[in-house]
Amino acid sequence: MCAIFIGALGVSPIAHLKDPTAWASEASNQAIGIRLRPGSAAVETVFTPNPLWGLCLETVDSALRRSGSRISLARVEGRRCMDYSPILSIVTAAFEILVAGWAIATRFGDGSREVVGTTIAILLLLAGYQLAEVAICADVTAAGLLPRLAFIIVTWLPPLGLLLIAQLRQPRSRTSSVIAHGMLAVAAGVVVWIIVDRSFASASVCNAVYARYTYAMPRFVIYSSYYWLGLLAMVVLSGYGAIAGKDERRKRQLALLFGGTLAFVLPSIGLSWFVPPARGALPSIMCHLALLLAICLTGLVSLERKPAGRTEEAVAEQAG
Repeated sequence: MCAIFIGALGVSPIAHLKDPTAWASEASNQAIGIRLRPGSAAVETVFTPNPLWGLCLETVDSALRRSGSRISLARVEGRRCMDYSPILSIVTAAFEILVAGWAIATRFGDGSREVVGTTIAILLLLAGYQLAEVAICADVTAAGLLPRLAFIIVTWLPPLGLLLIAQLRQPRSRTSSVIAHGMLAVAAGVVVWIIVDRSFASASVCNAVYARYTYAMPRFVIYSSYYWLGLLAMVVLSGYGAIAGKDERRKRQLALLFGGTLAFVLPSIGLSWFVPPARGALPSIMCHLALLLAICLTGLVSLERKPAGRTEEAVAEQAG
């Protein structure tokens, strides 16, 4: 028996194939399997996908071709993959790049450069993911390295967030610094892993304004543990710093970082759990909602900016 299962997790026979010689199964809201009876030759079948599955013509056809199957899906009734709109990603990336450019062009004191530099890096990485997703969804079947590149980009976000928290703590916290640099070292290892492991992630389907990826299990569980541990540490350490800090400006900045992190994490979890079309698209949804974090980072940079008219000479004279 020829059997093809794409993402075989919790397979249940709920799909309907009109051709009597073949029948399909759906798994994890994003995968199908097609079985042929022994001795079947090439089969032309009409497949009507459930719109909540996240399936479309290019996804099914590409998976069948990669499997070497002789099945020919000559006519498919349903959505095409490219009902994806890049507008949200482009607008979000433009905002993040503009804020980063504004931060680069603004004059800051020497003590602010590390804080602003880390913030700029976070903003550019957020924008980088948006642009990578647009490129991925331009042609899902030919995305190649781009899905892994998207994960390489977002891998750096939690450790850089922790580094920003350590830089904002006043007085400085050795614990926050050790955690941040430890996570940066882990992130470097994870990036090497993603580069080496070609099956780590691939594009599955792009719908509306988000992308859904196919992951290699159980390796993705390890990656998710790393990522969620980093986000949890960001929430805890920024919240604690906003309460226990001694410098009022730093406390306000840490409060912005705390609020910005919760503002994109909690809605992302809610959408992925309770909105069926969004299931399996958590990484993409989180990066889109991270626009809220970018807005909070804009406020953080604004608080860091030197007051208008304060030249370095004037500051030096006042200090003298």
